[in-house]
Amino acid sequence: GSVNLSKLEFFSPGANPSNKAKGGWLQNLNSLASLDFSYAADGISLTTQVSPRALGKTHDEQVDNLVTILDGYFENGGQHVNLNVMDLKDVYEKIMSGEDVIVRISGYCVNTKYLTP
Repeated sequence: GSVNLSKLEFFSPGANPSNKAKGGWLQNLNSLASLDFSYAADGISLTTQVSPRALGKTHDEQVDNLVTILDGYFENGGQHVNLNVMDLKDVYEKIMSGEDVIVRISGYCVNTKYLTP
């Protein structure tokens, strides 16, 4: 028989939160770390992003908090993370001023000076 696609709810790509996810970044990390990874022989990869301002007021605070969060994730069983820590406004301003910026897209990197508009 046929399948009514309008009634299906698709999984998000990889271990990334779906559009309906609630609870934020930390809840997503805690949920993933609690999974039984024996069902995922190739591992589970999370591509995620966080704004530096969400991690603290100073650079040292941001680094310390990020290290603590990721240490907790991996100590609780988490696996691979593709992490982008960036402020999109800062990135845009750097690109517009001609500064080189490296952009990672799902783990792949490219220098922005080689991209065409």
